[in-house]
Amino acid sequence: MYKKKEFTIRSLEIKDLLEVAFLCEVLGFAGSANEFEKRFQDFILFTHHQVRVAQSICDGNIIGFIHFFEAPSLLSCKTLEIGALVVEGNWRKQGVGKGLMLTAEQWARSKGCQSVLLATQTKRADAHQFYAKLGYEKELEAYFLRKIFKKIF
Repeated sequence: MYKKKEFTIRSLEIKDLLEVAFLCEVLGFAGSANEFEKRFQDFILFTHHQVRVAQSICDGNIIGFIHFFEAPSLLSCKTLEIGALVVEGNWRKQGVGKGLMLTAEQWARSKGCQSVLLATQTKRADAHQFYAKLGYEKELEAYFLRKIFKKIF
């Protein structure tokens, strides 16, 4: 477990879901606490998906989280993919994001992954600089397509 003076990093627990949902909402990702609870229950079934939270030692608040998972492929080496990295605004540039990324990288190595892959929006120059400082290199520019299925009840 990665520890620093002001925060600690640990596995996500169900009691953290409301704070995680709030962090996501602040960044513009919609999702109720109930939706996050359902997703969390799904994660329990899939051990290749992991979520770690950064928790303030001072007040116990969740100040960031990272979601990562093994992404096996027939076309490339065993890779760890970062699904999300979120750090509360007041805690940025305090080592939280770096600590979360190092935690994911350590897990990747323990599982035999040979690389870590992540995507970030082209407009997020601050994020690009952050990842570059951690040794990540731009691989390509792309756009993502999504097909959303209507809910059938």
